[in-house]
Amino acid sequence: WGYHDEFLFRKTTDVLTTNQNRKPQCNLIISVTTHDVLDLNNQYFTKAYEKAKTIAKGVKASTKKIHERSIARNAGFVYVDQCLKEFFQAYAKRPDFNNTIFVITGDHSCGNRNKNFLSSYHVPLIIWSPLLKSPEEFPALITHNDITPSLLSLLKHTYHLPLPETVHYISDGLNTSNTFETKSKMLFLKYSRRIDDFLYNEYIYHNTGEVYRLNENLDMIPEASSTIKTQLSNTFSIYKYINHYVYNNNRLSQNPIYKKEKTHILKTNVRSDSIVCQTPENRNYEWPQYYLLDTFVIPNKTEKWNKIKITLNADIKFLDKLEQDEYMDLYFGCTADNMNYPTFYTDKIVKFITSEVFEINRWEKLNISKTFQVSNATNINCFVYIYYPHWKESNSAIVKNIQIKVEGIK
Repeated sequence: WGYHDEFLFRKTTDVLTTNQNRKPQCNLIISVTTHDVLDLNNQYFTKAYEKAKTIAKGVKASTKKIHERSIARNAGFVYVDQCLKEFFQAYAKRPDFNNTIFVITGDHSCGNRNKNFLSSYHVPLIIWSPLLKSPEEFPALITHNDITPSLLSLLKHTYHLPLPETVHYISDGLNTSNTFETKSKMLFLKYSRRIDDFLYNEYIYHNTGEVYRLNENLDMIPEASSTIKTQLSNTFSIYKYINHYVYNNNRLSQNPIYKKEKTHILKTNVRSDSIVCQTPENRNYEWPQYYLLDTFVIPNKTEKWNKIKITLNADIKFLDKLEQDEYMDLYFGCTADNMNYPTFYTDKIVKFITSEVFEINRWEKLNISKTFQVSNATNINCFVYIYYPHWKESNSAIVKNIQIKVEGIK
Protein backbone atom coordinates (compact mmCIF):
# COMPACT_ATOMS: atom_id res chain seq x y z
CA TRP A 1 0.00 0.00 0.00
CA GLY A 2 2.90 2.39 0.60
CA TYR A 3 5.97 3.14 2.67
CA HIS A 4 6.29 1.63 6.11
CA ASP A 5 5.24 4.19 8.71
CA GLU A 6 8.75 4.42 10.13
CA PHE A 7 10.08 5.83 6.86
CA LEU A 8 6.95 7.84 6.10
CA PHE A 9 7.17 9.75 9.39
CA ARG A 10 10.90 10.33 8.98
CA LYS A 11 10.37 11.70 5.48
CA THR A 12 7.55 13.89 6.76
CA THR A 13 9.85 15.32 9.43
CA ASP A 14 12.52 16.02 6.80
CA VAL A 15 10.06 17.74 4.45
CA LEU A 16 8.57 19.88 7.21
CA THR A 17 12.05 20.86 8.38
CA THR A 18 13.09 21.83 4.85
CA ASN A 19 9.92 23.87 4.32
CA GLN A 20 9.80 25.52 7.73
CA ASN A 21 7.84 28.75 7.86
CA ARG A 22 5.91 30.78 10.39
CA LYS A 23 2.58 30.53 8.59
CA PRO A 24 -0.25 28.39 10.01
CA GLN A 25 -0.52 25.10 8.16
CA CYS A 26 -2.42 21.83 8.03
CA ASN A 27 -0.59 18.63 7.07
CA LEU A 28 -2.13 15.22 6.37
CA ILE A 29 -0.16 12.00 6.87
CA ILE A 30 -1.73 8.74 5.70
CA SER A 31 -0.40 5.74 7.62
CA VAL A 32 -0.80 2.47 5.70
CA THR A 33 1.27 -0.16 7.52
CA THR A 34 -1.72 -1.47 9.48
CA HIS A 35 -3.82 -1.85 6.34
CA ASP A 36 -4.37 -5.27 4.79
CA VAL A 37 -2.25 -6.88 3.50
CA LEU A 38 0.03 -6.48 6.55
CA ASP A 39 3.74 -6.36 5.76
CA LEU A 40 5.87 -6.65 8.89
CA ASN A 41 8.72 -8.91 8.00
CA ASN A 42 12.16 -7.83 9.16
CA GLN A 43 14.07 -7.86 12.41
CA TYR A 44 12.71 -4.48 13.51
CA PHE A 45 9.15 -5.79 13.27
CA THR A 46 9.95 -9.00 15.16
CA LYS A 47 9.88 -6.98 18.38
CA ALA A 48 6.39 -5.79 17.51
CA TYR A 49 5.20 -9.39 17.05
CA GLU A 50 6.66 -10.45 20.38
CA LYS A 51 5.01 -7.54 22.18
CA ALA A 52 1.67 -8.33 20.51
CA LYS A 53 1.91 -11.93 21.77
CA THR A 54 2.60 -10.66 25.28
CA ILE A 55 -0.43 -8.36 25.11
CA ALA A 56 -2.63 -11.27 23.95
CA LYS A 57 -1.63 -13.31 27.01
CA GLY A 58 -2.73 -10.54 29.37
CA VAL A 59 -6.23 -9.82 28.07
CA LYS A 60 -9.41 -11.08 29.71
CA ALA A 61 -10.58 -14.58 28.81
CA SER A 62 -13.61 -13.40 26.80
CA THR A 63 -11.39 -11.66 24.21
CA LYS A 64 -8.30 -13.91 24.35
CA LYS A 65 -9.18 -15.94 21.23
CA ILE A 66 -9.78 -12.79 19.20
CA HIS A 67 -6.38 -11.37 20.19
CA GLU A 68 -4.63 -14.67 19.51
CA ARG A 69 -6.10 -14.71 15.99
CA SER A 70 -5.06 -11.09 15.47
CA ILE A 71 -1.37 -11.23 16.42
CA ALA A 72 -0.22 -9.88 13.05
CA ARG A 73 -2.68 -6.99 13.08
CA ASN A 74 -1.94 -6.13 16.70
CA ALA A 75 1.78 -6.22 15.87
CA GLY A 76 1.04 -3.63 13.21
CA PHE A 77 -0.50 -1.35 15.82
CA VAL A 78 2.40 -1.90 18.21
CA TYR A 79 4.70 -0.86 15.39
CA VAL A 80 2.63 2.22 14.50
CA ASP A 81 2.50 3.22 18.16
CA GLN A 82 6.30 3.20 18.28
CA CYS A 83 6.52 5.14 15.01
CA LEU A 84 4.16 7.81 16.34
CA LYS A 85 6.21 8.09 19.52
CA GLU A 86 9.38 8.68 17.50
CA PHE A 87 7.58 11.15 15.24
CA PHE A 88 6.35 13.19 18.21
CA GLN A 89 9.83 13.17 19.71
CA ALA A 90 11.28 14.50 16.47
CA TYR A 91 8.50 17.07 16.07
CA ALA A 92 9.07 18.29 19.64
CA LYS A 93 12.36 19.81 18.44
CA ARG A 94 10.52 22.16 16.07
CA PRO A 95 9.78 25.76 17.12
CA ASP A 96 6.07 25.35 16.28
CA PHE A 97 5.62 22.21 18.40
CA ASN A 98 3.92 24.04 21.27
CA ASN A 99 1.30 25.44 18.88
CA THR A 100 0.50 22.15 17.13
CA ILE A 101 -2.56 19.91 17.43
CA PHE A 102 -2.27 16.26 16.38
CA VAL A 103 -5.40 14.35 15.32
CA ILE A 104 -5.08 10.57 15.03
CA THR A 105 -7.90 8.48 13.58
CA GLY A 106 -8.67 5.65 11.16
CA ASP A 107 -10.66 5.51 7.93
CA HIS A 108 -12.26 2.13 8.69
CA SER A 109 -12.22 -0.59 11.32
CA CYS A 110 -10.33 -3.88 11.37
CA GLY A 111 -13.57 -5.81 11.01
CA ASN A 112 -12.70 -8.58 13.46
CA ARG A 113 -14.91 -7.72 16.46
CA ASN A 114 -18.32 -6.86 15.02
CA LYS A 115 -21.25 -7.48 17.36
CA ASN A 116 -23.56 -5.53 15.02
CA PHE A 117 -23.34 -3.51 11.82
CA LEU A 118 -22.47 -0.29 13.68
CA SER A 119 -19.41 -1.79 15.36
CA SER A 120 -17.87 -2.40 11.93
CA TYR A 121 -17.45 1.38 11.68
CA HIS A 122 -15.61 1.81 15.00
CA VAL A 123 -12.32 3.69 14.69
CA PRO A 124 -10.15 5.47 17.25
CA LEU A 125 -10.01 9.24 17.60
CA ILE A 126 -7.16 10.74 19.60
CA ILE A 127 -6.53 14.48 19.79
CA TRP A 128 -3.22 15.35 21.40
CA SER A 129 -1.32 18.58 21.82
CA PRO A 130 1.18 20.26 24.15
CA LEU A 131 -1.60 22.86 24.54
CA LEU A 132 -3.75 20.38 26.49
CA LYS A 133 -3.76 20.90 30.25
CA SER A 134 -4.92 17.38 31.22
CA PRO A 135 -6.02 14.12 29.54
CA GLU A 136 -9.72 13.38 29.20
CA GLU A 137 -11.84 10.60 27.70
CA PHE A 138 -15.33 11.34 26.39
CA PRO A 139 -17.99 8.59 26.10
CA ALA A 140 -20.20 10.36 23.53
CA LEU A 141 -20.64 8.89 20.05
CA ILE A 142 -19.11 11.10 17.35
CA THR A 143 -18.10 10.84 13.68
CA HIS A 144 -15.33 12.14 11.44
CA ASN A 145 -17.75 14.86 10.34
CA ASP A 146 -17.44 16.44 13.80
CA ILE A 147 -13.67 17.00 13.75
CA THR A 148 -13.22 19.90 11.33
CA PRO A 149 -16.08 22.06 12.73
CA SER A 150 -14.52 21.80 16.20
CA LEU A 151 -11.04 22.76 15.02
CA LEU A 152 -12.41 25.73 13.08
CA SER A 153 -14.51 26.78 16.07
CA LEU A 154 -11.36 26.74 18.20
CA LEU A 155 -9.53 28.93 15.68
CA LYS A 156 -12.50 31.30 15.39
CA HIS A 157 -13.10 31.87 19.11
CA THR A 158 -9.48 31.75 20.29
CA TYR A 159 -7.60 33.26 17.36
CA HIS A 160 -10.41 35.21 15.63
CA LEU A 161 -10.19 33.27 12.36
CA PRO A 162 -12.82 34.78 10.01
CA LEU A 163 -15.38 32.22 8.89
CA PRO A 164 -18.46 32.59 6.64
CA GLU A 165 -21.85 33.01 8.30
CA THR A 166 -23.16 29.83 6.70
CA VAL A 167 -21.18 26.61 6.32
CA HIS A 168 -21.83 23.23 4.73
CA TYR A 169 -21.11 21.09 7.80
CA ILE A 170 -23.89 18.82 8.99
CA SER A 171 -22.42 18.80 12.47
CA ASP A 172 -22.24 20.82 15.66
CA GLY A 173 -18.70 19.64 16.38
CA LEU A 174 -17.25 17.14 18.83
CA ASN A 175 -19.46 16.23 21.77
CA THR A 176 -17.44 16.63 24.97
CA SER A 177 -20.17 15.53 27.36
CA ASN A 178 -18.90 13.43 30.28
CA THR A 179 -21.92 11.13 29.93
CA PHE A 180 -22.99 9.01 26.95
CA GLU A 181 -24.77 10.99 24.25
CA THR A 182 -25.21 10.67 20.52
CA LYS A 183 -26.10 13.80 18.56
CA SER A 184 -24.30 13.00 15.32
CA LYS A 185 -25.84 12.62 11.87
CA MET A 186 -24.22 10.43 9.25
CA LEU A 187 -24.92 8.24 6.24
CA PHE A 188 -23.08 4.90 6.09
CA LEU A 189 -21.45 4.05 2.77
CA LYS A 190 -21.02 0.33 2.21
CA TYR A 191 -18.18 -1.29 0.29
CA SER A 192 -20.64 -1.87 -2.54
CA ARG A 193 -21.18 1.94 -2.59
CA ARG A 194 -24.78 1.57 -1.45
CA ILE A 195 -26.21 3.80 1.28
CA ASP A 196 -28.62 1.69 3.32
CA ASP A 197 -28.12 2.97 6.87
CA PHE A 198 -28.38 6.33 8.59
CA LEU A 199 -27.35 7.59 12.03
CA TYR A 200 -29.53 10.40 13.36
CA ASN A 201 -28.92 11.34 16.98
CA GLU A 202 -29.68 8.25 19.09
CA TYR A 203 -31.32 6.34 16.23
CA ILE A 204 -30.14 4.04 13.45
CA TYR A 205 -32.41 3.89 10.40
CA HIS A 206 -32.23 1.12 7.78
CA ASN A 207 -33.74 1.58 4.31
CA THR A 208 -36.06 -1.38 4.93
CA GLY A 209 -37.86 0.85 7.44
CA GLU A 210 -36.32 -0.73 10.54
CA VAL A 211 -35.30 1.70 13.31
CA TYR A 212 -33.08 1.06 16.32
CA ARG A 213 -32.26 3.12 19.39
CA LEU A 214 -28.64 3.12 20.63
CA ASN A 215 -27.65 2.72 24.27
CA GLU A 216 -24.33 3.47 25.99
CA ASN A 217 -22.92 0.08 24.89
CA LEU A 218 -23.95 0.84 21.30
CA ASP A 219 -26.45 -2.01 21.38
CA MET A 220 -29.16 -1.60 18.73
CA ILE A 221 -32.58 -1.82 20.41
CA PRO A 222 -35.61 -2.10 18.05
CA GLU A 223 -37.83 1.02 18.00
CA ALA A 224 -41.58 0.47 17.48
CA SER A 225 -42.84 4.06 17.12
CA SER A 226 -44.33 4.59 13.65
CA THR A 227 -44.00 8.38 14.05
CA ILE A 228 -40.25 8.12 14.60
CA LYS A 229 -39.92 5.71 11.67
CA THR A 230 -41.70 8.13 9.33
CA GLN A 231 -39.62 11.10 10.50
CA LEU A 232 -36.37 9.19 10.03
CA SER A 233 -37.42 7.90 6.61
CA ASN A 234 -38.03 11.47 5.40
CA THR A 235 -34.79 12.75 6.93
CA PHE A 236 -32.86 9.85 5.38
CA SER A 237 -34.09 10.89 1.93
CA ILE A 238 -33.01 14.50 2.52
CA TYR A 239 -29.51 13.51 3.62
CA LYS A 240 -29.10 11.21 0.64
CA TYR A 241 -30.13 14.03 -1.67
CA ILE A 242 -27.50 16.31 -0.11
CA ASN A 243 -24.88 13.58 -0.48
CA HIS A 244 -25.82 13.04 -4.11
CA TYR A 245 -25.72 16.78 -4.88
CA VAL A 246 -22.27 17.28 -3.35
CA TYR A 247 -20.77 14.21 -5.02
CA ASN A 248 -22.12 14.81 -8.50
CA ASN A 249 -21.74 18.60 -8.64
CA ASN A 250 -18.33 18.83 -6.94
CA ARG A 251 -19.77 21.62 -4.81
CA LEU A 252 -20.36 21.90 -1.07
CA SER A 253 -22.43 25.07 -0.96
CA GLN A 254 -23.45 28.21 -2.83
CA ASN A 255 -21.65 30.37 -0.28
CA PRO A 256 -21.50 34.14 -0.93
CA ILE A 257 -17.95 34.29 0.44
CA TYR A 258 -16.79 32.91 -2.92
CA LYS A 259 -16.97 34.82 -6.19
CA LYS A 260 -19.46 33.49 -8.68
CA GLU A 261 -17.58 31.70 -11.45
CA LYS A 262 -18.18 32.79 -15.03
CA THR A 263 -18.75 29.84 -17.33
CA HIS A 264 -18.87 29.54 -21.09
CA ILE A 265 -20.08 26.49 -23.01
CA LEU A 266 -17.22 25.25 -25.21
CA LYS A 267 -18.85 22.11 -26.57
CA THR A 268 -22.05 20.11 -26.31
CA ASN A 269 -22.13 16.56 -27.55
CA VAL A 270 -25.35 14.56 -27.98
CA ARG A 271 -25.30 10.97 -29.22
CA SER A 272 -28.50 9.22 -30.23
CA ASP A 273 -26.85 5.85 -30.81
CA SER A 274 -26.17 3.18 -28.20
CA ILE A 275 -22.71 2.03 -27.15
CA VAL A 276 -22.30 -1.59 -26.14
CA CYS A 277 -19.39 -1.86 -23.72
CA GLN A 278 -18.06 -5.32 -23.00
CA THR A 279 -14.95 -7.20 -22.01
CA PRO A 280 -13.19 -8.62 -25.10
CA GLU A 281 -13.10 -12.40 -25.45
CA ASN A 282 -9.42 -12.38 -26.41
CA ARG A 283 -7.52 -10.76 -23.55
CA ASN A 284 -4.17 -10.92 -25.37
CA TYR A 285 -4.97 -7.76 -27.31
CA GLU A 286 -5.23 -4.20 -26.08
CA TRP A 287 -8.48 -3.73 -24.22
CA PRO A 288 -10.95 -1.29 -25.74
CA GLN A 289 -11.73 2.22 -24.58
CA TYR A 290 -15.34 3.14 -25.34
CA TYR A 291 -15.35 6.90 -25.94
CA LEU A 292 -18.46 8.78 -24.88
CA LEU A 293 -16.72 12.03 -25.86
CA ASP A 294 -13.97 11.85 -28.48
CA THR A 295 -10.87 13.90 -27.69
CA PHE A 296 -11.81 17.58 -27.92
CA VAL A 297 -9.03 20.22 -28.12
CA ILE A 298 -9.34 23.63 -26.43
CA PRO A 299 -6.60 26.10 -27.57
CA ASN A 300 -6.72 28.19 -24.32
CA LYS A 301 -4.45 30.89 -25.76
CA THR A 302 -6.77 33.91 -25.90
CA GLU A 303 -9.52 33.01 -23.42
CA LYS A 304 -7.26 31.59 -20.70
CA TRP A 305 -9.65 29.33 -18.82
CA ASN A 306 -8.78 28.57 -15.19
CA LYS A 307 -10.92 25.43 -15.06
CA ILE A 308 -12.64 23.03 -17.39
CA LYS A 309 -15.92 21.43 -16.30
CA ILE A 310 -17.26 18.28 -17.97
CA THR A 311 -20.85 17.18 -17.32
CA LEU A 312 -22.24 13.80 -18.41
CA ASN A 313 -25.87 12.65 -18.49
CA ALA A 314 -26.81 9.27 -19.97
CA ASP A 315 -28.88 6.12 -19.58
CA ILE A 316 -27.06 2.89 -18.74
CA LYS A 317 -28.14 -0.74 -18.46
CA PHE A 318 -25.90 -3.29 -16.77
CA LEU A 319 -26.06 -6.77 -18.26
CA ASP A 320 -24.48 -8.74 -15.43
CA LYS A 321 -23.47 -8.60 -11.77
CA LEU A 322 -22.60 -5.32 -10.09
CA GLU A 323 -19.62 -5.21 -7.77
CA GLN A 324 -17.62 -2.12 -6.89
CA ASP A 325 -14.17 -3.52 -7.62
CA GLU A 326 -15.13 -5.78 -10.52
CA TYR A 327 -16.80 -3.31 -12.80
CA MET A 328 -15.84 -0.91 -15.55
CA ASP A 329 -14.14 2.42 -14.93
CA LEU A 330 -15.39 5.80 -16.09
CA TYR A 331 -12.57 8.13 -17.17
CA PHE A 332 -12.83 11.92 -17.34
CA GLY A 333 -9.63 13.63 -18.43
CA CYS A 334 -7.82 16.83 -19.36
CA THR A 335 -4.27 16.73 -20.73
CA ALA A 336 -1.96 19.37 -22.19
CA ASP A 337 1.67 19.56 -23.34
CA ASN A 338 2.73 22.09 -20.71
CA MET A 339 0.80 20.70 -17.74
CA ASN A 340 3.00 19.26 -15.02
CA TYR A 341 1.10 15.98 -15.30
CA PRO A 342 -2.07 14.79 -17.04
CA THR A 343 -5.22 15.40 -15.04
CA PHE A 344 -7.49 12.38 -14.92
CA TYR A 345 -10.54 11.54 -12.92
CA THR A 346 -11.41 7.86 -12.80
CA ASP A 347 -13.79 5.86 -10.67
CA LYS A 348 -16.12 2.90 -10.73
CA ILE A 349 -19.05 3.73 -12.95
CA VAL A 350 -21.61 2.20 -10.56
CA LYS A 351 -21.06 5.08 -8.12
CA PHE A 352 -22.79 7.58 -10.37
CA ILE A 353 -26.17 5.95 -10.81
CA THR A 354 -28.83 8.26 -9.43
CA SER A 355 -31.48 5.68 -8.53
CA GLU A 356 -31.65 4.48 -4.95
CA VAL A 357 -31.42 0.80 -5.87
CA PHE A 358 -30.13 -0.37 -9.23
CA GLU A 359 -30.52 -3.75 -10.88
CA ILE A 360 -29.18 -5.62 -13.88
CA ASN A 361 -31.11 -5.43 -17.16
CA ARG A 362 -32.85 -2.20 -16.14
CA TRP A 363 -32.18 1.27 -17.50
CA GLU A 364 -30.66 3.62 -14.93
CA LYS A 365 -29.76 7.31 -15.00
CA LEU A 366 -26.06 8.18 -15.04
CA ASN A 367 -25.21 11.72 -13.92
CA ILE A 368 -21.80 13.17 -13.10
CA SER A 369 -19.92 16.47 -13.29
CA LYS A 370 -16.16 16.96 -12.78
CA THR A 371 -13.96 20.07 -12.79
CA PHE A 372 -10.25 20.27 -13.71
CA GLN A 373 -7.69 22.99 -12.93
CA VAL A 374 -6.02 24.07 -16.21
CA SER A 375 -4.97 27.69 -15.54
CA ASN A 376 -1.60 27.61 -17.34
CA ALA A 377 -2.30 24.91 -19.90
CA THR A 378 -2.52 25.34 -23.68
CA ASN A 379 -4.06 23.00 -26.25
CA ILE A 380 -6.13 21.17 -23.66
CA ASN A 381 -7.43 17.73 -24.64
CA CYS A 382 -10.74 16.73 -23.02
CA PHE A 383 -12.24 13.25 -23.22
CA VAL A 384 -14.65 10.84 -21.54
CA TYR A 385 -14.50 7.08 -21.96
CA ILE A 386 -15.30 3.74 -20.36
CA TYR A 387 -12.41 1.35 -19.86
CA TYR A 388 -11.80 -2.19 -18.59
CA PRO A 389 -8.60 -2.73 -16.58
CA HIS A 390 -7.00 -6.09 -17.41
CA TRP A 391 -7.57 -7.74 -14.04
CA LYS A 392 -11.33 -7.33 -13.94
CA GLU A 393 -13.83 -10.09 -14.60
CA SER A 394 -16.04 -10.23 -17.66
CA ASN A 395 -18.83 -7.65 -17.64
CA SER A 396 -20.85 -5.52 -20.03
CA ALA A 397 -23.29 -2.64 -20.28
CA ILE A 398 -25.20 -0.54 -22.80
CA VAL A 399 -25.03 3.28 -22.73
CA LYS A 400 -27.49 5.48 -24.65
CA ASN A 401 -28.90 9.05 -24.71
CA ILE A 402 -25.41 10.38 -24.05
CA GLN A 403 -25.30 14.13 -23.39
CA ILE A 404 -21.97 15.77 -22.58
CA LYS A 405 -21.27 19.45 -21.94
CA VAL A 406 -17.78 20.99 -21.73
CA GLU A 407 -17.55 24.42 -20.06
CA GLY A 408 -14.70 26.86 -19.54
CA ILE A 409 -14.51 28.67 -16.20
CA LYS A 410 -12.61 31.94 -15.60
